[in-house]
Amino acid sequence: MIKFHSFLSSVFLDICVKCGVCRDSCHVYLETGDLGKSPVYRLRVMQNIVKGKSITEDFEFLNIYECTLCGRCMEVCPFGISTIDFWEYLRGYVYSLGRNPENLNLITNSLQEFKNPYSMMAESRFDWIDYLGLENPPVSKKANIIYFVGCTPAFKGVCQEIAYASSLLLNKLNLNWSFLGNDEWCCGAPWIMAGSEEKAVEHAKHNVKLIEDLNANEVVTTCPSCYRMLKWKYPSLLGRKLGFKVLHITELIVEHINNLKPQSLINSTVTYHDPCELGRLGGIIRKPRLILKKFSKSFIELPTHGLSSECCGGGGLLQAVDNEVRVKVSQKRVKQALNIGAKILVTSCPSCKMTLRDGVSALESDLEVLDLTEFLIKTLNL
Repeated sequence: MIKFHSFLSSVFLDICVKCGVCRDSCHVYLETGDLGKSPVYRLRVMQNIVKGKSITEDFEFLNIYECTLCGRCMEVCPFGISTIDFWEYLRGYVYSLGRNPENLNLITNSLQEFKNPYSMMAESRFDWIDYLGLENPPVSKKANIIYFVGCTPAFKGVCQEIAYASSLLLNKLNLNWSFLGNDEWCCGAPWIMAGSEEKAVEHAKHNVKLIEDLNANEVVTTCPSCYRMLKWKYPSLLGRKLGFKVLHITELIVEHINNLKPQSLINSTVTYHDPCELGRLGGIIRKPRLILKKFSKSFIELPTHGLSSECCGGGGLLQAVDNEVRVKVSQKRVKQALNIGAKILVTSCPSCKMTLRDGVSALESDLEVLDLTEFLIKTLNL
């Protein structure tokens, strides 16, 4: 049984007339040409389930997860249907039946045992501090700001520089801040993506207690998934207002941008990839550009950007379901950057950085992919 969170959702499901406009905005459909992997087909499946028609074939369950949850289909829907809510409902339905794709179960088992999706021990969450030589790290201290690092910057080598760069920026701004330490759990976004809201609640309760016990006024994060979970999902899951404000680090940087003086502007042509969860789903589009235009000499937009930005392929746990499609989607985005003459592709998301680098590698390109925090510390000579 599909559980709707609001009456409006069920109304929207009936409104869909299967016009197919969303199909041509779907990265997975465009790469595979498989109508079964398109948004309009998933909505048809959902309508049938609501009417009591069960799905039974493995490929039907798999197709529900062949999606990056980027929200682009929602953006183009002429009726304004919040399709991303439907995809979460569908995943919840599949999870309740125990029919998740096998590789997805590896992630949920890891979340259950290790409280992160990478099967890493909690004691190693901050090993990057030693690897990268961050001096005098503030850990589990009462502070005005908590830096919620997230799992990907903590555990994935290609993204640990993001955590390091963010720490240097917080120090540069002389802010009173701290890490949560090894007790930090995954934000819970992978549980939502897998289909278990109940498990996500456990993570929300744990992390919120840690933060509120440290009397923090603000929580800053570099991960758009963490940002959306902390800012919007947590209050909804817990049914209460949180005792702290949530910021993505781009918002914090813009607040203090006058205190950051570039030592050297970047000469190379720079472009920016909007992370779907930060831009289209999080509403942060203008701020990263304000930063890039101040700290670079030549900034140029990708063909699609802002609300219409294309996905890098890295969202929605697609890597666990169909990594080949993920890399193809990434290659398309990288080619767009190369075609406009960009030498540096900047983004504001650890997952996007990791995925875009995979696309660069597949194309054997020399395009440099940086997180915005990494870009900044280069110009500040930190």
